[in-house]
Amino acid sequence: MQPQACLVAVGRDTRIVAASQNASEWFGDRVRLGATAAEALGDGIAMILERSLDGVGAEMQRSPSLLGDVPVHIHRNSQGLVIAEFWRPESMLQEGELSQVQRVNDGLLKLAQDRVELDSILQRATDLLREATGFDRVMAYRFLSDDTGEVVAESVAEGVDSFMGLRYPASDIPRQARALYVSNRIRMIFNVHDPAIPVDEDVASVHEPLDLSDAAARSVSPVHIEYLRNMRVGASMSVSIVVGERLWGLLACHHLSPKIVPIEVWPMLHLLSQVTSTTVAHAQQQEDFETQLQASQVAQFLLSYLNTTSSMSSALLDGSPSIRDLIPCDGVHIRFRGEDFRVGVGPAYGYELLVERLEQIKAERERGIAAPGRSVVQFDAGLGPGWDAAVPGVLAIGFSDDPDDFIAWYRREVSQTVKWAGNPEKPVEMRAGGELRLSPRKSFEAWTECVSGTSEPWTPIDVTAASSLSKSLRDVVLRISLLQDEVDRRAQSERELLELTRDLEAFAYAASHDLRQPARTMSMRLSMLAQQLGDSDETVRHSLERATQGSVELHRLIDGMNLLARSATAEFTPETIPLAEVIVSLREDLAELIDETDADVQFDSELEVLGDRDLLKRMIANLVENAIKYRREGVAPVIEIECREIERPPSVEIRVRDNGQGIAAEDAERVFNAFARSNTDPSIQGNGLGLAICRRIAQRHGGDLTVESKPGVGSTFIARLSSNPANLRPRQAGGAEAALNN
Repeated sequence: MQPQACLVAVGRDTRIVAASQNASEWFGDRVRLGATAAEALGDGIAMILERSLDGVGAEMQRSPSLLGDVPVHIHRNSQGLVIAEFWRPESMLQEGELSQVQRVNDGLLKLAQDRVELDSILQRATDLLREATGFDRVMAYRFLSDDTGEVVAESVAEGVDSFMGLRYPASDIPRQARALYVSNRIRMIFNVHDPAIPVDEDVASVHEPLDLSDAAARSVSPVHIEYLRNMRVGASMSVSIVVGERLWGLLACHHLSPKIVPIEVWPMLHLLSQVTSTTVAHAQQQEDFETQLQASQVAQFLLSYLNTTSSMSSALLDGSPSIRDLIPCDGVHIRFRGEDFRVGVGPAYGYELLVERLEQIKAERERGIAAPGRSVVQFDAGLGPGWDAAVPGVLAIGFSDDPDDFIAWYRREVSQTVKWAGNPEKPVEMRAGGELRLSPRKSFEAWTECVSGTSEPWTPIDVTAASSLSKSLRDVVLRISLLQDEVDRRAQSERELLELTRDLEAFAYAASHDLRQPARTMSMRLSMLAQQLGDSDETVRHSLERATQGSVELHRLIDGMNLLARSATAEFTPETIPLAEVIVSLREDLAELIDETDADVQFDSELEVLGDRDLLKRMIANLVENAIKYRREGVAPVIEIECREIERPPSVEIRVRDNGQGIAAEDAERVFNAFARSNTDPSIQGNGLGLAICRRIAQRHGGDLTVESKPGVGSTFIARLSSNPANLRPRQAGGAEAALNN
């Protein structure tokens, strides 16, 4: 115990089981082990202690004991014993100091009501604490992710050295000490030069060392006392800042000489701890909430985008926001199904180490030994030998059953200069007899260290965002896999259909090729037979005319089939073609038909188109011939050919508009099928192949052919041809001619 107080511990029977050796200074020799509380301390105190045996926690109260108006601190410890600490009269608030406490209480109320930033909260808390207690130096000390601490706010008296910005090693406040700071939020050392007062215990009643964790006047480790002496501190106090059951930081107080904080101020110190902890928690929660909200919005956008596409890399990397906006980083790497997609910086080597880590996590998960929620590989200093040291920061997730599928965020190395409060390495002293002892450092002058090989640390919010994305992506990957299976199935069906189409085209080409000569021979023999018979029997002559007409139709059908096959398979070399030249040429070819029908073919354009001259001429000529062929009775055909450029996608649109019979809406798509005709007039010759040929030519040129029509008014055929060479199909592998040659 510190000599400013004495300690008495009583058991369930109110008998004394432990007492500090200075208790006689308060109670004389009445305090002895085994005596009842009433015998040693008086009936008033005994009554209070007896009531406390059924309670928990600590309280500060004035005891109506035989000592008069003396403060006593009572709590029940983990062993079920009631601990009473009695303080000296000089530990009480002196006359005139109450108004100072009231001002601090007002400041605490304002701090609790205001919603300010974290730095401002800590600065105001240090100012309030120094005003309330009069310490020479009050520091706000925050624990970092590596358990080191840093002074982030400070209030000092004139002439006192500043510790602002100094870093303290994690070993200054070990983990076991931090647990005590959480349970006992006010710790006070009144005089570092005072001797510690031993506590005598009744070993028969207390079967293990007396638990004094929550004793307010408990003395501290000799090493810590030496630590403070080396710092030239006469007294110290700490007020804990606890956020979420965890020691977030401390308000650490130093005085250059011994100092006693009045007992009456201690409740205000507990209130300061609560208010500061609450306001810090709120400020951090607000900051974390805004960060989490932004990450959540980015994640929702990415997942929504993923539901509209089968390209994971495009959805995650190409949009705005992208996956780089989910977690602050210098680069991202996505590996999916053996393909790598990278943006920004990344390690030049060492990927196999990352895959090994992901495989390890997957194996642990499958065996049921993985830590709850463990799905993230997280390093701030690289993955060890074999990893690119220039990119030490890596945060990676797996998102499928294959460990080789992963997303990794990378951070560059960040070299930084750390100002330690003295050399952080604890020196080892050789004591008499050769005993080695770790001792606190002697100097606390700023000691600078250059730290390299690490990146900015990943925050818990970063890890949570990555873990959540991993879980969501597993569902997406399943959907993509099912979608890919469907795509593969359709692709196979399309390949089979294409193969069948090629076979049919090959057959059509072969049939037209093989039937041409027999048809020509048949036509010649019919002609010769007609000449030989002369003006013979009328019935025979009529039969010969019908046979000859059928031969002509057969020729036309064979030529159409041949042209249909060639329009889909004939190879060509794309060139830039002035459309005006094509129109002039087809006008010359169709001059006789145009004159016979008094048709008016109009065209006025200087545009050029990319493709094959002969195929494009055949397409436009077919459309003009159809416009003339399917004219309205008694109405001279008017055919307008218009051209215009389209920006997106880059293409040229050719419109052939007529004033003919028109096409019924239900036939608007069917007319492009081979052998389909919308007009059943037997006087109009045709085999239904012309528009099928035109559409195939348009498709070979990266576009399509459609129609807009109204019966009795006319039709407009619209051919859109791509201006991008990559979209053209100048070669059709495995086409009809190749099949025929095989």
